[in-house]
Amino acid sequence: MHGDKDATVPISQSETFALALQSAGIDATMMKIEDAGHGGARFSGAEPFERIEQFFGKHLRPKSP
Repeated sequence: MHGDKDATVPISQSETFALALQSAGIDATMMKIEDAGHGGARFSGAEPFERIEQFFGKHLRPKSP
């Protein structure tokens, strides 16, 4: 996740990193948060939380035997 108005870390860094991971065959998704800076309330909405929950469920939940 990266705010499109982030003045601390350029969004291009996250875009480049996500593309590099995908090019290496790693499951990576870049979520751009519209009108958000470097953190803040825009990261606390339903969609970001849903994406985080999906990520944790996919990558951190124990595999069924």
